[in-house]
Amino acid sequence: MKILIMGVGHMGAWLVEEFCFDHQVAVYDRELRKLKFLFQVHRLSELSEVADFSPDIAINAVSLQHTVAAFDELLPHLSPDCLLVDIMSVKGEIPTYYRDNNRRFVSIHPMFGPTFANIRDLRNEHAVIISESDEQGKDFFRSFFASLGLQIHEFSFEEHDRTIAYSLSIPFTSSMVF
Repeated sequence: MKILIMGVGHMGAWLVEEFCFDHQVAVYDRELRKLKFLFQVHRLSELSEVADFSPDIAINAVSLQHTVAAFDELLPHLSPDCLLVDIMSVKGEIPTYYRDNNRRFVSIHPMFGPTFANIRDLRNEHAVIISESDEQGKDFFRSFFASLGLQIHEFSFEEHDRTIAYSLSIPFTSSMVF
């Protein structure tokens, strides 16, 4: 499988590490310095190089507020059958984006941060796969998450955002009480 990972922050770098030995992986980040310590990958310095790599899956791991803009920049360089993947913690406008662009997609949410979780032992961590996602894509990520020992949940876009809003409001409300 050929996988493009766009954005090499903490989560993007973790995904590179997880996929690089079993798949062909290419990485792109506007900050080229972030690519220097990655190995077993194709480093792309320009988005135009994505077309030559021709990924089967494009994982958008840029920050939440830039996800849609990054997809907009990326789409002209992808084949129509490339599976789009977001890892957004709040899905917001992404369901409309996928519907308007009529592309296959998988929306996931690894519910841990690679900077805080023990990434060598993720058995107590969780991941969400959005139910409206492409079936083959869901199978791919279900298998990937299971191989890491993650507890996997499937929610609709609406259920996911409602759950996340609830979980984010608890610490805020608790701090207000104290």
